[in-house]
Amino acid sequence: MDDAKVSLLRPGRGASRALTADLVAGRLREHIIAGWVRRGQVLTLRETAASIGAPLALTRDAFSRLHHDGFLIRTSRGSVVAPLCLEAQQLLTRRLPLEVQLTRLATRRLGAFGLNLLRRISGEMVEAQRRYDLPNAQRHNYRFHIVLYRFADRPDMLAEVQTLWAGFPFDLMTTMPSRLPAVAEEHETVLAALCQGDPGEAARAMHYHILHGWQEFRRHYPLRIERQTRVAPNRRGF
Repeated sequence: MDDAKVSLLRPGRGASRALTADLVAGRLREHIIAGWVRRGQVLTLRETAASIGAPLALTRDAFSRLHHDGFLIRTSRGSVVAPLCLEAQQLLTRRLPLEVQLTRLATRRLGAFGLNLLRRISGEMVEAQRRYDLPNAQRHNYRFHIVLYRFADRPDMLAEVQTLWAGFPFDLMTTMPSRLPAVAEEHETVLAALCQGDPGEAARAMHYHILHGWQEFRRHYPLRIERQTRVAPNRRGF
């Protein structure tokens, strides 16, 4: 994580401990989505705190949040970054209606500040893509979604979405040659609908964006998907 090291807020008059722990947890989620922290990697509190420039106490609180979200799992070796979920189709089925609804709710609440923030994140993703900086491109993709959904003011739904993202195969999707350019175009379509203040159109654009990414994933990794469809019924005894 050294190449992504950041200095985070520390408790003081300007920020509560809960708020700053959320910032640390958010940064760690971005590191996992970006691939700076590997799936299956053991994380220690002291090394992680030193790497991201956060106090140990806040990092401990952030670990608790990531355990709750499913980004970290507890093992005999300690806290381990969660592996990819083989049942990705099920994650998609749960993600799709939640993210579409969050987009619909956020559309009328964004305002100029929110739209400008999303444009900036989208631009940063395109710039990272231009440099072929895949980790940062994936990180900015994640930020685009999460920042948008926060404007819906539904922390319960957002928490569930983050839990679903924890096991989704974004690591593999980033390596697909055509996917990142398509993501940038699809984000622009979402942004255009958001600028119009049209919840229905924004929801449709987000639905297409998520579903198209999944369809591309299936075309690139057919054997993995076939394995999922064979294994899942047996686990249910059908």
